Amino acid sequence: MVQAGNIGVQSVQQFFSGLIIAGSPLEPAVAELTAAFVCSHLGLSTEPRPDHAQYIGSWLKVLKADKRAIFTAASKAQQAADFMIQQSDRTAKVAA
Repeated sequence: MVQAGNIGVQSVQQFFSGLIIAGSPLEPAVAELTAAFVCSHLGLSTEPRPDHAQYIGSWLKVLKADKRAIFTAASKAQQAADFMIQQSDRTAKVAA
């Protein structure tokens, strides 16, 4: 529940529990893509880190096993980013 412009913990937990399964091979990809979408929305630039190549390399196993995995991860990440941006916009309106 959103109360007084704040994101309710239960609301966030319910949203994300339906979005991804903890421990899923797609979970890291969804998290990284969500961060990228939110940073883009906010106009923030991110700097690649040396360990990104190794981290992304771990996704290759999933992508080789499931040709649609990147689409699934991107879709779930967009849903998560939209949710966070929407909640942020609500909080900003209440604070104004």
